[in-house]
Amino acid sequence: MKRLSALALGLILCVVWAPAVCAQARNPEGSVLVGRITFIDGQLLRYVYDEKDWVATVKDAPFGLEDAVYSSDTGKAEFKLPDGVWVRTGSDTQIQLLVLRDDLTEIDVASGTVRFYNKSQNTLIKTTTPFGYVMARPGSAFDLYVGDGSAEVISLDGAVDFVLGDGKARYSVKAGGASIISDGRVTVQGDGQVDAAWDGWNLKREELWAQRVQVKGESIDNLPADLRYDAYDLDRNGKWEKVNYEGRYQKLWRPTAVAPGWQPFTGGRWTVWYGDNVWIPEEPFGYVTHHYGNWVYVDSAWYWAPPVKVRAGRIGRSASWYPGRVSWIHSDAHVGWVPLAPAETYYSHNYWGPRSIAVGAGRGGVGISRLANAGHAVVVARSSLYSVNSYTGVRVQGVNRNTILSNYKAAPVIGDRVMPNYSSIRNRYIYDVNLAHLAAKPHQAVVDRINMNLAAAPRGRGAISAVAVQRSLARMSRAQPLRDPRAIQRVQKPRISSRIVPENMVHTPRSQVQFIEHTLKTQGKRPQPRPGMN
Repeated sequence: MKRLSALALGLILCVVWAPAVCAQARNPEGSVLVGRITFIDGQLLRYVYDEKDWVATVKDAPFGLEDAVYSSDTGKAEFKLPDGVWVRTGSDTQIQLLVLRDDLTEIDVASGTVRFYNKSQNTLIKTTTPFGYVMARPGSAFDLYVGDGSAEVISLDGAVDFVLGDGKARYSVKAGGASIISDGRVTVQGDGQVDAAWDGWNLKREELWAQRVQVKGESIDNLPADLRYDAYDLDRNGKWEKVNYEGRYQKLWRPTAVAPGWQPFTGGRWTVWYGDNVWIPEEPFGYVTHHYGNWVYVDSAWYWAPPVKVRAGRIGRSASWYPGRVSWIHSDAHVGWVPLAPAETYYSHNYWGPRSIAVGAGRGGVGISRLANAGHAVVVARSSLYSVNSYTGVRVQGVNRNTILSNYKAAPVIGDRVMPNYSSIRNRYIYDVNLAHLAAKPHQAVVDRINMNLAAAPRGRGAISAVAVQRSLARMSRAQPLRDPRAIQRVQKPRISSRIVPENMVHTPRSQVQFIEHTLKTQGKRPQPRPGMN
């Protein structure tokens, strides 16, 4: 029997141990696609499936397949997906990522206000609601207002299609024209106006990103195209130097806006996501440099090797996302991690991409003595691993290579063998220790929608493609919205009930809870031209 390649073995273990991760799309190197939360104002709550509970998430946390979030009554958030789709959510908004592929993004909007930008060249957006779904092609943008009894679709750029709940008819919504309002049975024409305050905030966010891209320093030429938005933070916080690493001169990035003695994977915290420890950085450059590429130690300084696509044998071979490329070590009282060099294998519960092995069938970790950066381990007391927001002030001092080799053991992943009480540590799921307790959470009705989506053909989603979705859309007949004033009066503009309740009322029957209802558009205005659609 021929020996399996690392990629093939990883994919097999992925299917066995983490089918949800496997269902995500992969880039040409076989890496899993993962999105990013790039902005939060107010509070954004994330549903933790393992705990059947909610936690407050933070900026620069990952956003991947099946992730479900709910924003507070004053909350706003922004999500950037690797296939070119950008999503912004308003207050009292519930979304869930159902499909993330290089050609298709499917997101369920159960309630609230959401703006979608399709900045890709080949990705389709499918947005489901309780009343039907929206299809958006590359180069388009649209607003979606989903209330308790109806939804409204407004095109901002390009044409989008709204498909009625039964899937038998589709309605075209054109930029600058009328909107579509539907209750899932009847579809009528709306005035095409967006909420003024919501539109103004979105315009400011687009202008901010456009300005970041226009400021072109050296980083833009050293990053792959899908990371170009991170060039701004690298230019402001470090510089590129030609470094001799492993007998070859390479262009590497060195952080300069850091304290003396700084090293990677110290300013931030670990939290568990999809069963693996994911790094939540505190530095403005932390996301791209801790989830892509590798850190190397040369001439008493830390350098980041970007994930550029170059010929075999060079560091930084692909733009693959990883939760945090480290190797774990432990003793009776401490736990630590070692930043992995480019050629070293990353062990985790799930397969994430090249140089990644999913731990499952008795596979072990890499020997400590073979780690290039073993002398630069970050070591903390076991009790500190999930109880602080940053390890800068709690790491054990005086740890060197000899100490590590003499007193520590290697561990492929963190679990009960490394931390005896691991399974009972709820704090391993939180993103900010200051927000560990939530006085108010989404009502159980919110979770009912999340579970319904998970139950709807979970295995089939992995095989969905943009081509299949387009074919299904093409078979539907085109329809025109009703313009009869009586019909328009019957289908009310979206109104929403806030589902955030005190913690002790989460499981109270809906009939006994007085949800606060409000309109989704306070003051209407004609949408302005969209900047940044490139």
